[in-house]
Amino acid sequence: MSAFSPARYNHLPGYADDIVELGQALYINGGVFVGHSVSAMVGILAAKKARELFENLVLIGPSPRYIDDDGYIGGFSADQIEELLDFLDSNHMGWSAAMAPAIMGNPDRPELGEELTNSFCRTDPEIAKHFVRTTFISDNREDLAGLEARALVLQCRRTPSVLMSESARVKYRMGSSCVAAIHEKSSAANVPFRLVSMLIKCVIVLIPSVSPSGLA
Repeated sequence: MSAFSPARYNHLPGYADDIVELGQALYINGGVFVGHSVSAMVGILAAKKARELFENLVLIGPSPRYIDDDGYIGGFSADQIEELLDFLDSNHMGWSAAMAPAIMGNPDRPELGEELTNSFCRTDPEIAKHFVRTTFISDNREDLAGLEARALVLQCRRTPSVLMSESARVKYRMGSSCVAAIHEKSSAANVPFRLVSMLIKCVIVLIPSVSPSGLA
């Protein structure tokens, strides 16, 4: 907790710096980065900061911006995001109980939403509020260009906070990448590990031969 710096983590590049520092400390070279939701965008930033770290990225449900803009559908209006953040500021526990099941999906398996709720509730409230605000007001659309690492973009059709169109947008703004839609009952918060593991192997084999307009 003492290492948390609000100034450092006001923007996603602060989190990307952490990944770079960890990767360099572990002497990673040409690795595979797997990131879900906002961490997918953090991975893109890290891969651009230290290009030697990752050859391949597996990006699960990425979105460069969550707030709608002119000609851009992020999935939320600015008012909706402010309402969400106000709710979190006033009632961290209530926000966690309401949001976690929606993010997790799988209404037929409520224990999964409960597990995520408990995880949210264990997080320091002030750090959680800071992280959520940083996430939802971020705009990394311009950071998609210039990525040299190959990328596989995965999107569950049921993920509430990320639209399939935004996964396609991520794909076309990057260089060597492809998109796969996962026809699962789950949201991206609950993508089976075995599926991700299989796709990591596929991305290493398939992406070198896929053009930017390849799989969809």
